[in-house]
Amino acid sequence: MKKNLTLFILSCSFFTNSFAQDSLQSKRPSVVVKPLQLDWRSIKWPSVNYTRTPVDGGAAIYSLHSTSALKFKLTFIFPGGVYTFPQVERTAFGAFADLITLGGFGDLNFDQIQNYTTEYGINIRTSVTPYGQFVITADALSQDFPRLLALINNMVLKPKFEKNALDLWKQQAIDSFKNLIDSNTLDKQFRFVDLEATALAFGKDHYIAKAIERSSPSVVNKVTYDQIKNIYAKTITRNGLNVSISGSFSQKDFDSLRQFIGKIPYLEPSIKTWYPSRKMNESNSKKIRTEIITKPDMTQCNISLRYYYPKLGKLNSIETTQFDLLEEIFSSTGGVIGNDRFSKAMRADSGISYSPHAYFNDTLLFPNTDVGVFNLNFQSPNERLAEAIKLATQTWNKFIKDGISQDELDNSRTSLINRMLASESTVFNKSDEIMSQVIKGQLPSVNPIEFTLAKLEKQHYANALNETLKKLSSSEIVPVLVIMGNPNAEQINLLKKIDELDLIGVKDLTSLTKPLL
Repeated sequence: MKKNLTLFILSCSFFTNSFAQDSLQSKRPSVVVKPLQLDWRSIKWPSVNYTRTPVDGGAAIYSLHSTSALKFKLTFIFPGGVYTFPQVERTAFGAFADLITLGGFGDLNFDQIQNYTTEYGINIRTSVTPYGQFVITADALSQDFPRLLALINNMVLKPKFEKNALDLWKQQAIDSFKNLIDSNTLDKQFRFVDLEATALAFGKDHYIAKAIERSSPSVVNKVTYDQIKNIYAKTITRNGLNVSISGSFSQKDFDSLRQFIGKIPYLEPSIKTWYPSRKMNESNSKKIRTEIITKPDMTQCNISLRYYYPKLGKLNSIETTQFDLLEEIFSSTGGVIGNDRFSKAMRADSGISYSPHAYFNDTLLFPNTDVGVFNLNFQSPNERLAEAIKLATQTWNKFIKDGISQDELDNSRTSLINRMLASESTVFNKSDEIMSQVIKGQLPSVNPIEFTLAKLEKQHYANALNETLKKLSSSEIVPVLVIMGNPNAEQINLLKKIDELDLIGVKDLTSLTKPLL
């Protein structure tokens, strides 16, 4: 493995230096150096030997042991979740996930819990997954297993939900919301860009498009303890519960975990009653629906250009691998800036955008299916906005129309394979991957890296990937573009002259945030 890693570093270094020298010394003849693909077949891949242990009542424990680890990690993924309750309960569901600890449990209030966990180096976190399930994750040193399990026992079976904790949660939530609407960082600004892009594609009342509204003071203040206790009573069940234990633990620890799970109430199956709608806004035109959000203090624009495919369908394993390669060719997740199509156009050649990045997402509405999106995010100086938009759309159109070259496929395939070989997963990473597959209803693979490498290497022919790209170009498409920045009137007029765009609105950021306060 060390030999392979050394070859990888040397090959990458040689490739990078060659690229830099060719760029700086353009008078010299150009020499194309292909990266060297490492021999992944020479590696003896250890299996991820997890064990699934059923617990009466519909629960299961996935265990992955490590003799070298000093810690252990527990993950509880409860069934049902957000989609088993009405949409109006979403904010209350988030409150429940926080208040199960913030409200205290057992004989301890929140401050006492914090002091106790700090003293023993115990971490306990609660959250709601992107797919809507309530999750508890915890880790500690192996000798502290009994302490941690006792805490989780009280959290799950004996939450206190102290009355003053709800008021505290509301104040923290409102403070967090006010911090968000300042929009003084890139991440905050893209939250609003994302919401407006979703509204353009799916409608302003779509579940995803109302994410910020759900965290607004008017909605937060309506959350009641009755809602939270009702959610708790219907969420905490072992019928469909999946638990992961990984790292260093004893048989005694495992047995005590199984006994605890047996104490969790058994309820009827949690059935989802709705999914995020996949119905998209219909347009009589193929033009890109465009919106500008003005923010006077911004010197550059943050831009999201999205091509939605409402009838993409669920991808098979071959298509998934092909889209991984196409995504890498269009916008690489590693390597030299300018080696991929998007950063070459938006950064290396034009100098417009510092961090252009594009990615493909076919699980946008999971657990619903069918809709996929290619998302192109980039920045532009206010005064070069029209130029940046033209360049981004031209780069995408050329990619879709002309396809990829054999060299691009070979280089990207090699890059992805070598990058996987240069990375190392811990037992906790492997456990997380197992649970991510379980959440999606998939059977966890015992040798996922080897299978992924083999699938990548099977993609030898550019023509096959170009056929997949042709399916995109011939599929139904809903393109949208959202810009946040401070472009002047001249730039806005130039945007109006771009044939591909349909500028449907220019609004100030305060028009989005003020109604929510």
